[in-house]
Amino acid sequence: MAEETAFFKDNEGVIEGTMLDVAPWTTWWQTDLPCQFSQTECCANSAFLTEVLGESWIEKAATTHSNHPLGMEWATNGAGAFLQLNALADDIRLIRTAPGFNAVLDDLRDGKQCRAAWHVVRTAAMFARGGASVCEFFRQTDVKVPDFVIRASSRKINVEAKLLLNSDKEEAFTNFASPLLDTILKQAMSAEAVHPHVIVVFTNSEQLPPAGAVLDAVSALLRDSSSAQSRVVKSELFNVFLEPAPTTTGLYRLCYLLCPRSEKENLRVASRARAASHQLLSDMARKRPGVMWLGMTQHQDARSVYDLLMRKFRDAQYLGISIAILSLSGTHVEPPRRTVVDYLLTISNPRAKFTLPARVPLKPLDLSPRLIDFQQILRGVSAYRCAASEVRVQADTKGVFLPDIRRIDPAWL
Repeated sequence: MAEETAFFKDNEGVIEGTMLDVAPWTTWWQTDLPCQFSQTECCANSAFLTEVLGESWIEKAATTHSNHPLGMEWATNGAGAFLQLNALADDIRLIRTAPGFNAVLDDLRDGKQCRAAWHVVRTAAMFARGGASVCEFFRQTDVKVPDFVIRASSRKINVEAKLLLNSDKEEAFTNFASPLLDTILKQAMSAEAVHPHVIVVFTNSEQLPPAGAVLDAVSALLRDSSSAQSRVVKSELFNVFLEPAPTTTGLYRLCYLLCPRSEKENLRVASRARAASHQLLSDMARKRPGVMWLGMTQHQDARSVYDLLMRKFRDAQYLGISIAILSLSGTHVEPPRRTVVDYLLTISNPRAKFTLPARVPLKPLDLSPRLIDFQQILRGVSAYRCAASEVRVQADTKGVFLPDIRRIDPAWL
């Protein structure tokens, strides 16, 4: 299903001993679908990013021991990295001459600030692409200031770009699930064989079972099953499902650990909106209208967030926010073409201190469906997940399709 794979990065692999003369992310290429960026554009964008970020910095960030988000993309030869880094180059070209942009580059080079800075670059570039002028970026310190200022229709507008990263609940699940996943693959699925799909669904992120109990259940079910059988074992805290493996030879392992997201994920928006409103009403904001651009994860429901913000706006809260823009950004690797995608939703605040028209000048790089429309067609329960696969087929065997499970079928709970 297209909606389930919009953010799937295919054919990825980190290349050991990264060399700068051929950046690993530039080596990916497939011809089965059109692509937003050509190989020629990719080479030019690689040289441009190397110039802007610094060759020595990239060499350090792209090592196999670095956890820098941009560095890891640089060292990956997958479609996701290819699309994201080409888009980053395209975005930076539009805004690099704005005063203060060096502060954004400093944050891009900082591993802890990189994702937030990347979000700032993406949002500022959408305004620039839409015809607005990016007037100035502000270095983010303890002093309350917006991220940047734009000029549209002769009016200056402050923009605060907030980005939701993994919540504490998601981090806790990942810390629990990651070593468990590794143990399942090494102990329960260690044989060089074609194994059935293993899907473990935990019923509550607040009550995770002992890892040993999960391993024992998976191991017992695999011992009593063949790769062509479907089997289920259910318990109070988790359920285990085995699904038939595809017809292939060689090695096939695939395991998913899934858990329904916390109901508190939507509430995280309130704290970000409150902080954004304060930033936009600060002394440095100089009595201008303000835009809060909130980059969300797949664990926030756009309709719920819309309702929450509208209640706050009607109650005359968040007065510094003239318009809120919700976005969910990623890559799209299915028809009509491989590209980047930005799902957007704009919410106007009729009681803001300084009002703005419902439309502000912005233009995404490529695909941009409405966020609510996209989420309405999704099926199942939003889930935290931890997953891994390993496939090795023989020379005379066709490739196999790997399912990309991101949501939980209610029947699995």
